[in-house]
Amino acid sequence: MKRSDFIKIASVLLCVIIFYSFGCSSGKEKSNSTDTAVKSIGNQSKVNSTDNEAPFGQKNDSTSNEGNAFDISSLKIADISYESINSLLKNQKEVVQISWSTDNHCVAFSVGDMGWDDQMYLWKLGKSEPVEIKDVKDRICNFLWSSNNNYVLADAGSSIQRGGYIVDVQNQIKTDEIGYVGNTFWSPDSKWIAIGQVSNIQPSVAIELMGTVDMCIYNIVTKEKKIIDQGTADYYYSPKKWDTGGLLTCVKVDFKDPNKQEVITYKINN
Repeated sequence: MKRSDFIKIASVLLCVIIFYSFGCSSGKEKSNSTDTAVKSIGNQSKVNSTDNEAPFGQKNDSTSNEGNAFDISSLKIADISYESINSLLKNQKEVVQISWSTDNHCVAFSVGDMGWDDQMYLWKLGKSEPVEIKDVKDRICNFLWSSNNNYVLADAGSSIQRGGYIVDVQNQIKTDEIGYVGNTFWSPDSKWIAIGQVSNIQPSVAIELMGTVDMCIYNIVTKEKKIIDQGTADYYYSPKKWDTGGLLTCVKVDFKDPNKQEVITYKINN
């Protein structure tokens, strides 16, 4: 075998390994920062989810688990302080993911057994019991709070291809579903979400996904999607952070050599 052939095969295998390394873990001990769901780009290559596919392509409704036979009334308490609610949730084995808003006024959590059908709930401080969020039942891996805590995104999936349920905290309802690749970040004004979005351009190496990934932002109010930068057959984009000053940072990653990366910053004026 030629050395060039070996390098090509090694690059393909590396991409495949990286793309399959994204998974769920228990969120009971995580901090309440939205950055807790973010994987290091150095250890995680991010690629895509298509506009035409259902955002939750990995979901399997036929695999509902017994863990959801949970009596939610067991979570009703008289002491409605942050400490009491937090302690109660952490001591329930059926509660998988727990994420408080940054002001600690509301907690999003899921009930199940880390299977395909974990149910989402919201519990507002001062209330004696949580509220079930209808139509948000999936393999929930994380909750990402908007900057103003008015919305929370339930991140779901079993691979680099993700899906997000956007929930209105005040009205305690699901308002939208979106598909994306890897990490997501809220804008400072809580109206936009930075996402990686698959395109129809084929990558130069074989990967899990069907196309390269564009850097996009999605408006949760108008449903508008803007492409900030387009991926090519040779490289793709992954969002890294969106700071309070409005600067959106992403990473441009080479398909054949994932260690070849370029950090790019955009000033987003909406």
